[in-house]
Amino acid sequence: MDEGGWAAAVVWLCGLVLRIASWVSERQWASTRAATTTTMGLAPAGYAIRLDAEACCNAQRLLSQQRAARKAEAESAALTERGRNAREFHVVLARSLSVRLVHLIQRSASLKADRANFWSGCRCAGG
Repeated sequence: MDEGGWAAAVVWLCGLVLRIASWVSERQWASTRAATTTTMGLAPAGYAIRLDAEACCNAQRLLSQQRAARKAEAESAALTERGRNAREFHVVLARSLSVRLVHLIQRSASLKADRANFWSGCRCAGG
């Protein structure tokens, strides 16, 4: 039982005790009316306390759900940003490696041509 339920039960029990006390003392009709009025006044008060406690619990539950939703949204945004950064890094790395490969191919072709020119221009005894 939550706080509101206990508070309502206590208020109801107090009203019941007052009502029983008024029945015991039947000689005093004024106190009976006072006890009845008190009981009728305490019952709505207990109900209001219970409703207030329920509203408080609902507010706390909604607040925790909202915080969880915001946390999940922030995590999702962080993952999206990481994915975007990874794609950009992959593109830059791929372009850089492609350019290096083209330079290596050109350099290799240039070295082959230089070697061929060197040996063809060389006046060696065996050639």
